[in-house]
Amino acid sequence: MSNHRAVPDGRHGIADSGLQSHTDVGHRKGTQKMGSHRMPRKPSVMTRTVAAGGVAAGGAACCLGLLGDGTLPTANAFSASFVEPNGTTVQLNILQGNVILPQVNPGGNSSNISTVGNLFAGQGNGNTTSVGVNSTGSGSGTTNVAVSNGNVVQINILSGNVINPQLSLFGGNSSNISTLGNAAIGNGNGNTTGVGVTSTGSGSQTNNVTVSNGNSTQIDILSGNVFNPQLSLLGGNSSNTSTLGNAAIGNGNGNTTGVGVSSTGGGSQTTNVTVSQGNSTQTNFGSGNVFNPQLSLLGGNSSNTSTLGNAAIGNGNGNFTGVGVTSTGTGSGTTVGVTNTEGNSNQKTNLSGNIINPQLSSGLGSGTPLSTPFSVGSRTPLSTPVSSAAGANGTPSKRHVSFGRS
Repeated sequence: MSNHRAVPDGRHGIADSGLQSHTDVGHRKGTQKMGSHRMPRKPSVMTRTVAAGGVAAGGAACCLGLLGDGTLPTANAFSASFVEPNGTTVQLNILQGNVILPQVNPGGNSSNISTVGNLFAGQGNGNTTSVGVNSTGSGSGTTNVAVSNGNVVQINILSGNVINPQLSLFGGNSSNISTLGNAAIGNGNGNTTGVGVTSTGSGSQTNNVTVSNGNSTQIDILSGNVFNPQLSLLGGNSSNTSTLGNAAIGNGNGNTTGVGVSSTGGGSQTTNVTVSQGNSTQTNFGSGNVFNPQLSLLGGNSSNTSTLGNAAIGNGNGNFTGVGVTSTGTGSGTTVGVTNTEGNSNQKTNLSGNIINPQLSSGLGSGTPLSTPFSVGSRTPLSTPVSSAAGANGTPSKRHVSFGRS
């Protein structure tokens, strides 16, 4: 029996997945901490809060506009990252990076809050892998070959939720909130893989060859929800809120794969070849909901809200795959199975991306909050809920599959 597994990049470039909260009085790190919560002491104080869970980035900076310095701690529970035997990285967050920030200030309130669950970027790119296996024996034999580049499983549960009620008497309330559950960006690209297997024996022969580049499985459950009621008597209210559950962007592109299998023996022959590149499975449940009622007696209300459940963009393109199989055996039941999947997406969204934004104003205000460092929009809210989006996946790619059997 021969077992061969090549994992060029699955175990490298993985950063510590513990939450990092940055404050104006120092830095604290850890995977199991309970955050304290405090209210601003001065009028119109801008609060910046950033929560980040599992992060893995190789040679690429995070340019999502969600990361920055912060001034408040967040509540943490559990975060982990590990690599499976097949080379797939697993990132897990449970009760991680939730932000609880009630604000009560007569002079006005302002907050900037961003949460990120799992980030996997720039992994498993530009690798060259060559595997040759010659399996001989007098009896039955089994050969397993697996090559994995930039594959990830991301799980985000009860994490990255934001509770930010704002109450002001004379000033205005302003909030800028964004939440991101799972993101897999720029993984498993530009790899060259060659696999050759020769299996000879007097008994039955079984050959399994798997090549996978830039595949992602993302699960976002009860995460990234925003609770942001705003009440101001004399001032106005404004909010900018965006939520994104799962994003798989630019994975499994520009790969060249060649697989050749020759299997002979006195018994039955079984050959399975699987090539998968840039495929994504995304599940979004009970996440990315926004509750943002706004009440102002003398001021106005303004809101810009967008929600997106799942996004799979630019995956599984420009790949060349060649598979050749020769399977010869004197026994019955000789089978050959070849599977090649590129840029496929399976997306599910349930009870997610709902927007509740009632607005009540006496009509005396202009729609721009008073006593706040922000001046945004008009009194007309822009609310755009989107469940799932998939575009520019799986084209164009070249595939050549041939097999002989006798």
